Amino acid sequence: MLNNSIGVFLYLILRNDVSWKLLSDSEKKIIKKANFKHNNFRDDYASPEKYGLGRKVLGESWDTFKANEILEKEDLKFIILSHALKKNPTSVLEIGPGSGYYSKMIFDHPSVLKYDFIDINDKFLEFIAGRIANSKKNNFSSNTFIGDASSFDFQNKEYDLIVFFSSIHHIPDRQDLIQSIANNLSNNGVLIAVDPTHYLKRILALSYKMITRGYLKRKYYMNRVGLSTHHMCTLGEYKKIIRNVHDIEIESVIFNRNKLINIAPFNKYLSSYIALMLKKL
Repeated sequence: MLNNSIGVFLYLILRNDVSWKLLSDSEKKIIKKANFKHNNFRDDYASPEKYGLGRKVLGESWDTFKANEILEKEDLKFIILSHALKKNPTSVLEIGPGSGYYSKMIFDHPSVLKYDFIDINDKFLEFIAGRIANSKKNNFSSNTFIGDASSFDFQNKEYDLIVFFSSIHHIPDRQDLIQSIANNLSNNGVLIAVDPTHYLKRILALSYKMITRGYLKRKYYMNRVGLSTHHMCTLGEYKKIIRNVHDIEIESVIFNRNKLINIAPFNKYLSSYIALMLKKL
């Protein structure tokens, strides 16, 4: 599938769960290898202090988080995280924390006494671990794990809150991921996720890039790093996953506002981001 332009077109344009299912086992290994390279060696991923410079002047890291600035904007991550923190979680797991921009907000919440992190990038983990080591929060513990969250064994650890911020769209085998992670939620625990969406805006943007940037040219797609997972998320994919996961249900879904229409269910098709909260029954 990944050795011809039609197959690559389908891989890029179809919903993640559909395109991932179409790949052979050897092609899935190619994608996971491309993911590892992309998430470790890109300039802003290799240097935590540079992360997010394209979006914010000072970047998005533990050191630059300021809640009062975010309050003035419709930030889905801030909105859904604020809602989750009202449940006063004691133990938290964050998957793909990056440079810890929102991690600082979680760490500062008084109820949080245990905060674990997993990332495929060891530099991010070292950066966050260093910030925590310099803090003075009492009775607090933290662990970092490096690896692929979809296949990682958390040894029956339980968390009141599990956080995915802009990380699920980097992970292709999401059924395995959420099925595995759900086992680590405590009773009444919640999982929150915010990622870009794969609706009309994304499909049009991809189509434009295929034409202008040569995504369907052999020179591009045979350089496998260009095929690293950036499959954005849809509510339909989440619902399909949840149907196969025991004792988990969707508590709330938020799409970011757009200028044309904000009436459900049509607003999702023009959305850029989806925020989701799952809860353990």
